[in-house]
Amino acid sequence: MSKSKNIRRALAIGLIFSLSALALLISLAAKWDHEAKEAFSSGLWQLPSSVYARSLEVFAGSPVGQPQIVEELQRLGYKQEENPSSAGQFAIKDSNIEVFTREFTHWEGIEPSQKAVIIFKDGSIEDIKSASGDMIDIIRLEPPLIGHIYPSRKELRQLVKIAEVPELLVKGLIAVEDRDFYSHHGVDPKGIVRAMWLNLKAGKITQGASTLTQQLVKNLFLSPEQSFVRKFREIIMAFLIERRFSKQEILESYLNEVFFGQTSAGAIHGFGLASIHYFGTELKKITTSQMALLIAIVNGPSYYDPIRHPERAKGRRNIVLQLMEAQGVISSSEMQSAIASPLDAQAKRRRASHTHPAFLELVQQQLMENYSANDLKSAGLRIFSSLDPRSQELAENSVRKFLKDHKDIEGAFVALSPQTGDILALVGGKDSQFAGFNRALAAKRPIGSLIKPFITLAALQEGKNLASLLSDDPINIPLSSGKTWNPTNYDGENHGQVPLILALAKSYNQAFVRLGMEIGIEKVAKLVSSFSNSEIPSDNPSLLLGAIELTPLQVAQAFQVIAGGGFSIQPRSVLAVLDSNGTPLKRFEQDMKQLLDKDKAILTQYAMSAVMHMGTGATAALPSGFETSGKTGTTNDYRDSWFAGFSQDLLAVSWIGRDDNAKTYLSGATGALKVWSNFMKDSNSKSLNFHNFSKMDVKSISMMTGKPTDIACPDAIQIPLNTEVTLDPSSECVSSLTDPLITSFHEHQRAHPLIGKQP
Repeated sequence: MSKSKNIRRALAIGLIFSLSALALLISLAAKWDHEAKEAFSSGLWQLPSSVYARSLEVFAGSPVGQPQIVEELQRLGYKQEENPSSAGQFAIKDSNIEVFTREFTHWEGIEPSQKAVIIFKDGSIEDIKSASGDMIDIIRLEPPLIGHIYPSRKELRQLVKIAEVPELLVKGLIAVEDRDFYSHHGVDPKGIVRAMWLNLKAGKITQGASTLTQQLVKNLFLSPEQSFVRKFREIIMAFLIERRFSKQEILESYLNEVFFGQTSAGAIHGFGLASIHYFGTELKKITTSQMALLIAIVNGPSYYDPIRHPERAKGRRNIVLQLMEAQGVISSSEMQSAIASPLDAQAKRRRASHTHPAFLELVQQQLMENYSANDLKSAGLRIFSSLDPRSQELAENSVRKFLKDHKDIEGAFVALSPQTGDILALVGGKDSQFAGFNRALAAKRPIGSLIKPFITLAALQEGKNLASLLSDDPINIPLSSGKTWNPTNYDGENHGQVPLILALAKSYNQAFVRLGMEIGIEKVAKLVSSFSNSEIPSDNPSLLLGAIELTPLQVAQAFQVIAGGGFSIQPRSVLAVLDSNGTPLKRFEQDMKQLLDKDKAILTQYAMSAVMHMGTGATAALPSGFETSGKTGTTNDYRDSWFAGFSQDLLAVSWIGRDDNAKTYLSGATGALKVWSNFMKDSNSKSLNFHNFSKMDVKSISMMTGKPTDIACPDAIQIPLNTEVTLDPSSECVSSLTDPLITSFHEHQRAHPLIGKQP
């Protein structure tokens, strides 16, 4: 009786345990089924937004030389071959370039792959011809990828639809990784036995035992730990996913999820991005050999990395090709041809890892006006930016080179197009790869003598001209506190009566404080506020020596109005946005507002060019004949060093200082100007043209007296004037002239005379 009771008790306990285990299994299965359903229905992946630089446009008449185009092609990962035969290759033939461009999606449509010859003459592009000899108007090179706006996980992928994937790749993948994919229900017992036998027979692992569905589950939902519980969950979820979703849905998910390796930019997932990463081409265009290599890498992305371990990867690729032939996926001749093919993985991967965090921060700021943070981080947007990779590289190098021996001193740099407002380069600190404090956007610092061109402009608006005489004698200004302000000149001297253009060139403080007080502080503050799109207080006379705080980007915005001929254009970092499928979402058009009379802008540009010839900018190391305009800025105790200047098509602002606001012992000329000139001398920008003022009179003015004088006099400088301006009677030549910069500017103008108003 006792024995019978024990048996019944054991059976009861066993039944209860079994029912409990079954209930737990059902509960877990329901939970895991819900997880899978939610994941698939809401989208399996958070796709980071990809940010691209501008597309280089190549056309006849473009001043871009052969070295710059070769540099761009190398930046994009093009390979130099003797005879380019496929997309992503180029050759240098004498002075010409033969290139086979890649297809890419531009916001204006698909840019097709094409083979072309770029013909150069005298350092610029003369013609572009197709392979058949037809003329080509323009070629766009694909924009370089410069960074991503990431979700919580740094996973990079380019989604592909199953219909976009080559059928041969799908068949090859199934033949190697899961032969019975279309017949099993998530787990394949026969496949496990077959894999064990083939691996034993080969003496090494040639096939895995997990199905594609199991691999997908492991990658999407499970940790990499090896345990019975994890394996059990993998098997159950594989069954559940097979029950709920079609084979095509599972296969498409696998193709987009499988891991292909790690880069500094993030983890490479999916065949779509792997094709771009390793071969520089879209998945639909890869060869049989390349398909086999991608399938090979799946087995061990690090172990079979074709860049680091080419022989190992090639051996695995050949095994894949043999398996594809054995399964009837390819013929014996196709296998032999593919095995004979080179590995063909890029020797230099495309520079997606070289990010520009300061510029990307600006991109995010400007996009936040139109898109949510979640969209930017997870919707896979394709963002086409204004950044010019060459300009960015020049800017970063200029800042880093100058500051390498200056401990604790930092810098920032902004370059933009004055005609379009497009930001071409932006540097937030000497460590340009550090995504920390972005001084170009966030460091508000006193601008010092950068204020003087705006005082000059305000004076021109009030009826002054560049020959107007200013007093550079000492001045005492009573303050509301009861104290007196006594500004002095940098050189400690008083210079008496000086023409406005000379006062600006030499940056005479006393003359400009007097001029600003005469015009009115409020007018100067209002002008700078409207140009820089910032609030400038007007209750402090020290504003007239730049005691106002602006960021480098705001300074660039203010000077853009002068450089742009009086038209204000909001600085722009984003040109267009496409969705993850390449459909255009938004194109960022520019609004142009005229804030300034064009003649006043040109006169101010010319006055700032005098700074570069006979003033504080004369030490700029620029090529001979390269005409620019600019202004130095130095704040009290040498805490901030500024320079803002521009050519015809490029404006750049440089700032040097310390984050703790301590002294740098650098003036605008000994600090920021050097960074600026190092950037500008290699920028390939166009020289300003001051040789023809068709709407103005041109007079020769003595820099000593401010009166008209003979052009042959050594103190004579040509000055454009509005036609209504009348000057005092002429003066004689000054017998003694001790300033070599004035003499040099005089000689320059004799060689390049200005042309006044035509009769």
